[in-house]
Amino acid sequence: MSLFEQSIRVSAHQAWTFVASHPKLSVVGVCILLQIARWIYLLFFHPLARFPGPKIAAISELWYAYVYASGQSVWVLDEAHKKYGPVVRTSPNSLSFATSASIRDIYRQKNFLKASSFDDIDAVFEVPGLGTDKDPESHAKQRKLSNPAFTTSAVREYEPLINEYLDPFLKAIEERGKDVQGVNMEEWFKYLIFDTAGALSTGESFDALKGGVPHRWMKMVTGLLDMAAYHTVLSRITGIKFLLSLITPHLMVEERKFHTDWIKDHVNRRIASPSDRKDFLHHFIEKDGSTTCSVEQLYAHTSHFLPGTTETTAIVILATFYHLLKTPAAWHQLQEEIRRAFTSVEDINSTALSALPYLNAVLREGLRIMPGFSNGFPRYSPGAVVSGHFVPKGTVVSTHHWTVVHDETNFEAPYEFRPERWIDPNNGDTKEASQPFGLGSRNCIGQNLAWVLMRLYLAKTIFLYDLELVDPKQDWMRESKSYFLWIKAPLMVRVSRRNGV
Repeated sequence: MSLFEQSIRVSAHQAWTFVASHPKLSVVGVCILLQIARWIYLLFFHPLARFPGPKIAAISELWYAYVYASGQSVWVLDEAHKKYGPVVRTSPNSLSFATSASIRDIYRQKNFLKASSFDDIDAVFEVPGLGTDKDPESHAKQRKLSNPAFTTSAVREYEPLINEYLDPFLKAIEERGKDVQGVNMEEWFKYLIFDTAGALSTGESFDALKGGVPHRWMKMVTGLLDMAAYHTVLSRITGIKFLLSLITPHLMVEERKFHTDWIKDHVNRRIASPSDRKDFLHHFIEKDGSTTCSVEQLYAHTSHFLPGTTETTAIVILATFYHLLKTPAAWHQLQEEIRRAFTSVEDINSTALSALPYLNAVLREGLRIMPGFSNGFPRYSPGAVVSGHFVPKGTVVSTHHWTVVHDETNFEAPYEFRPERWIDPNNGDTKEASQPFGLGSRNCIGQNLAWVLMRLYLAKTIFLYDLELVDPKQDWMRESKSYFLWIKAPLMVRVSRRNGV
């Protein structure tokens, strides 16, 4: 027995003797002693005690709960990795990794099951949606049924519908962006993407572009993200989770009910009106009105398709515009490539855009520098090696993707926007460290759609307009908040139509 262990035992024995001799203090004393003993165990004898991290994180969920609730988790966890290294203990039973090897070790393996934190997202329906189904067999079955809606050929069929909403968006930013105060691109891209996603997911647009006013469902999504963050924080605190249903704000409960009712109503209307319209549900609804999966499953899938399409695409396209406008050389090179490739905006299509090397390099760099999901996806370790470290079974593990793609060992000058790194054959960056769409059987099913949306949005805007930031000194990334997804800060931009088009 070590000297340290002997001293701990002696101190515990002395404390117990004192408490036993004072009966009135016995109950309180026992509770205090048990808590101290638990802290000592977590700090020095727990299987994760060998991993570095903030001491308070090792003994309590409060550290991570506070960090998450602050909306600054991306930056705080990044600083933690810089201080403690590539593996950080973020709670008594959680580890955050910041290596490219951990991405492969965690997310390529089917036996790393999704953690219980995903339950907060799925609690609104009777069955889990595709994005959060924790059962590997069930997920594989639902993924197989959903794949036809997201193939390259299927996404090409959506292009007329995408352009139906892109064209009025372009006119709107031209009209509003010509004033000196500019146009809020965060706001108008939100209208564009939600209108498009609504039409693709349920066959009905939100009509936000028509009036420049967000639909209630659009505002509600942000509220639900807040609620998911709220639940995530409180559920980490021992003794609080069972009280969540009692202390959840009434407004959040109302918004959650509105969300479920809205999804069910729109899906039911789409099922009742089978058509050849090319949208997501077209691939799930037969001509006789029957569905390829249960209707409840279709509710859950649609609930995921909408925010999955909107929030992640919006953050990447906004980040790309922001960094392009902060990097004049990249902006002008992309302008030149797009404007040389097409003679009119009507000629621009996703197939032709996929062949433009600099455009695709710009988007890859946008996906790297500000990934759509701000924090790692938690998984339960089955008892396996992650990035060279054995992680006990039941430990919650994740890769902090932000730190990986901003690590100088993976990318030279990681905070600089350098599209050239993706097309320079002599560039030595670790490209596989950037995995914005994930790996393995649970990678992003909508990545083909995301590429089409991002290419069309960026190319058509740059073909028609010259843009500039209203405030060139704005630190837009720092102003945005990070929870499960990003809460995006306003991005004010002046827009002027290009001469001759």
